[in-house]
Amino acid sequence: MTTAAQNTAIFAALTGLVSGRVYPVMFPQQPLPAWPAIRYTPAGGITHNTSCGTSAEDDTAVQIDCVAETFDGAVTLAASARTALEGITLCPVLADSPALCEFDAETRTWRSLQRFTFYPAPAA
Repeated sequence: MTTAAQNTAIFAALTGLVSGRVYPVMFPQQPLPAWPAIRYTPAGGITHNTSCGTSAEDDTAVQIDCVAETFDGAVTLAASARTALEGITLCPVLADSPALCEFDAETRTWRSLQRFTFYPAPAA
């Protein structure tokens, strides 16, 4: 599960790319948002076990869905989102894999999906 600080950092990093159309978990349904827009969804993570028990600091996975009206728009937005997320200074953030693109026939939009891992911040 993402923390409040991570949610704030995600929104701050991505909001300028889509004029504030950044949504947690799901896009508005009625009416649908103007495109392009971005959705972020917690996608699991890894709990670290230590010799003293379970660590209080987990790796957190987040899926980022970049939606645009064209394939090129979705690809370009995904690349910009990756750059923005990897620039977050709260904690290290890395893409887990290349973006996957698909067409959504219902909304007639292109989606670029990518998973990122937020690692615990190094101890000060």
